[in-house]
Amino acid sequence: MTRVGFVLEDFNWLGGVNYYRNLFSAISLLPQPSIHPVLILGSQTPQSVQGTLQHCEIIKTKSFDHRAAFAVFRKGIKRVTGGRDLVLGALLARNNIDILSHSTALAWPGNIRTIGWIPDFQHLQLPAFFSAKELARRNREYELIARRCDRIVVSSSAAKRDFQQIAPYAVVRSRILRFVPEIDFRAAAQPFGPLRAAYNLDRDYFFLPNQFWTHKNHAVVVEALGILKARGMRPLVLATGNTSDVRSRTHFAQLMARIAQLGIPDCFRVLGVIPYGDMLGLMKNSVAVINPSLFEGWSSTVEEAKLLGKKIILSDLPVHREQDPKQAIFFNPTDAEGLAAAISECLLTKLDEDGRGEILIRDYDAARCEFALQYEAIVNEVLGDRPKRKPLLAVSEDAEAGAE
Repeated sequence: MTRVGFVLEDFNWLGGVNYYRNLFSAISLLPQPSIHPVLILGSQTPQSVQGTLQHCEIIKTKSFDHRAAFAVFRKGIKRVTGGRDLVLGALLARNNIDILSHSTALAWPGNIRTIGWIPDFQHLQLPAFFSAKELARRNREYELIARRCDRIVVSSSAAKRDFQQIAPYAVVRSRILRFVPEIDFRAAAQPFGPLRAAYNLDRDYFFLPNQFWTHKNHAVVVEALGILKARGMRPLVLATGNTSDVRSRTHFAQLMARIAQLGIPDCFRVLGVIPYGDMLGLMKNSVAVINPSLFEGWSSTVEEAKLLGKKIILSDLPVHREQDPKQAIFFNPTDAEGLAAAISECLLTKLDEDGRGEILIRDYDAARCEFALQYEAIVNEVLGDRPKRKPLLAVSEDAEAGAE
């Protein structure tokens, strides 16, 4: 069994937590898995986060607790060794980790191989949404991954084309791994009555489950609803997700002001962060799902809508085309008129989706196993492509043990 290590330093990074949960649970579905995932966390990681991460061995260390003394020591070593994370290297070696996966370029001399992960290249496509400091950080980090990792995982063909722009020399080592989300079909199939009452739903609605970040493009939905109101139509859009955007502190307030200006507060309802089971139930019972985003790496919203058999109104992005939802209506993400027309079309042609559940679940199980098998193939490729390197430096076990 190959012991593959994963690192989660920031437990507030919900995208990373969910990605690991999806991958680990997919691996567990294989009849004879050859991979044993080992997740390394800070000792202060909340139980609410740990509890969502099943099907893996968990190692906790104080060297990942941002203000702990050993974490400061670890950062100091990285500074004086040119970025080499020797503390993490020693921890991995002591726990017999064969490969470090989905890491940034954690570079230390040793025999632990690495699979880097680049979730997306949004900063290349939408640089205006990033500060100069953040652009430089991303470019630096991605270059390190490209130069130092044995394989580099990206989520789509579109992302691989972006990778070609910044690191053509490393494309030969890149691999596409399209993730499949873990879905609780039982939660999605629960009777809708309690949800209808809990969220005070008195009419049909569209569902928009995206964080309120500028590039998620809620603004075009608001403008489309304003256009439909002028035509005597008042469709309802339910929007879930975190309302804070660290890159644009005023974004949500400006969005709400525009809703008030257009007189459509009864057409755009913000639910905020809701339980995942509720999210699935609301998605399943919607007229259609909307994803108007200006950029995606590989959209979990699209994958969830596909697996639930939902019609989805999608911004016309290469990655959305690649995800190939069978019941999609594409629109130009800068065209509010086009989105208004798509919403009108969905209201006129609501689908009867009953009776498709068993087919979808069979497709889902096959897709999840294929996700795990593709990842397993990448791991096996890394194990077999070159001889192990010999360690040159190490941090004493006593030092790291004192951090536990």
